[in-house]
Amino acid sequence: MKVNHLQLEELLEKIEGDHNELRSGVDLAAAAEEKETHSFEFDPALVENVKQRCLPNALNYPMLEEYDFRNDTVNPDWSIELKPQARPRPYQEKCLSKMFRNGIYYTP
Repeated sequence: MKVNHLQLEELLEKIEGDHNELRSGVDLAAAAEEKETHSFEFDPALVENVKQRCLPNALNYPMLEEYDFRNDTVNPDWSIELKPQARPRPYQEKCLSKMFRNGIYYTP
């Protein structure tokens, strides 16, 4: 879903309000049990604003940034090939299945 600047501000204010309502340790423990993950797309011009709002001195929400390796112009490409007899180990297969399933890269 695309989010414009006004919608982003409203969403962040709602999240901040919900965050401020968790006062006691019991509330925090209950909230930790009910972990939620929110994912949405917003205007690339607002990226820095969102990062600043999620820092520990503001909302203190963890964020995940994915590395866009296909459009990386800083790091050089490697010209490597695997040997034909090379086979991935079980933990590598598990890692690769997770990696291609959701776009988050795990490194063992």
